[in-house]
Amino acid sequence: VAGAPLLVALGSGKVRCLEVLDVEHDVVEGRRRISVSLDQQGLACVAEGVRVGGQFPPRLNLVVDFILTLSPTRLSVDTLIRAIAESQEGLPSYVRSLNLTG
Repeated sequence: VAGAPLLVALGSGKVRCLEVLDVEHDVVEGRRRISVSLDQQGLACVAEGVRVGGQFPPRLNLVVDFILTLSPTRLSVDTLIRAIAESQEGLPSYVRSLNLTG
């Protein structure tokens, strides 16, 4: 799934009633799991959502795996780390883990 626009919409807090997102997915432990590819621009969009404290739809039973696109250059996660630090709430509760091994 293409990443940035979808994540901006989901993390905006403006689709709080959303319960189902019908996209290609796997099911893991009873929850839908999607993979979202992010380039540097997409990573910046996610960082901005973290910075402003966006809210993921609470009834959306979905796990999101972020895949960082590494070509043609390496991605910098500095904007995301800075956004976590600058956010009053820190890392959103819907983010269960971060793997920055790239």
